[in-house]
Amino acid sequence: LIHPHSKGVAIVFNKRLLETKNEKINILGVYASNDSTKNKHFWEIIHDSITYIPQPDVILGDFNFMEDPLNRLSAHFDSSNTIETWCTLKSKLHLIDGWRKCFPNKLNYSFAQSARQGGHQSCIDRIYVQSAMIPYCKDWSISPSPIHTNHQLVHVRFFKQSMSFLGKGYWTLNPSLLRNKETVESIRTEAKLLHHDLTICGLNRSTQDNPQRRFKAFKDKVILTLCNRAKKIILILAQKIRNLQEQLQTTLNDTTMPDEERLLISAELREKISTIKHTLHYSKRDKSHLKLKIECESPTSKLWSKLGKESKPRDTISELKSLDSSPEHPTYIARSDKMADLASVISVPNPGSYPGKTWFLHPCHIPVNYPL
Repeated sequence: LIHPHSKGVAIVFNKRLLETKNEKINILGVYASNDSTKNKHFWEIIHDSITYIPQPDVILGDFNFMEDPLNRLSAHFDSSNTIETWCTLKSKLHLIDGWRKCFPNKLNYSFAQSARQGGHQSCIDRIYVQSAMIPYCKDWSISPSPIHTNHQLVHVRFFKQSMSFLGKGYWTLNPSLLRNKETVESIRTEAKLLHHDLTICGLNRSTQDNPQRRFKAFKDKVILTLCNRAKKIILILAQKIRNLQEQLQTTLNDTTMPDEERLLISAELREKISTIKHTLHYSKRDKSHLKLKIECESPTSKLWSKLGKESKPRDTISELKSLDSSPEHPTYIARSDKMADLASVISVPNPGSYPGKTWFLHPCHIPVNYPL
């Protein structure tokens, strides 16, 4: 509105994760001027225009002012006219700063100068949601961006009121672990022991000792080996980032420390965190570019054929009817782990058509019939 020739604001949706057909949410992305007069005028224009457009459920972006001096280091008040104009709009739309609502006394900042620039920090990037949506907004956080920028990422997860509880999902193997020679050798040793055990227990099979139990024990050992190896190899940098973030939060929330000292120490910690994040991000990006360049336009490439297909969002089963519920008073299960257990014993309507087969519903996404 104020800078028509600027690059503007973009809102990007990942269609693999978001289904927008049945639910609507109005999001207003903003990038306000850092000039106090223009900033005030910006909110006046939105206030006057809001009558003619759908009222936003969420306003997010770079506000370039602070309502509370707590959101700035070193603390000071912004223009009272700007704050008053924004509060009028916020009150009209019933908006709440979700991160501050969850952390009323915590200090964290979404914008930070480098130590060479003075290290000044503020929370100018915010997400406001309607007060009625607050119970369905979880995991509020402010974290470093993997790309080069002096702004942090402000996160929140929106949940539908009817959405079921979803756990962490099944454990999956990180393929990079199989490039570790020590890990592969350990698995190979366990596989040789399994081969020997299967030869022995196959001759004297029992309900307590049989090939199926031996194979399950083998898989459990391999998973444990891979998990332990992942902690040593993959999580070294992740653990370093966590340690630096803990030091950063301790520094920011230490009100006994002089502001100048907090500015310098926190700026140095942020730079260390950003450096590691950038290294991880660009390493992954370079590997993806290299793989795409090698397999690009190859008729036998699965990657190339996958890129040409439309990625549709996956449907999630919100609940399953409990087996012991009565028709008059049905009860439902909404936890993903409990639904997976229930789905494994659900029978096909006409089991006589498939003798010897057990049928189940896929517990995670689209209902399917599949014979075991």
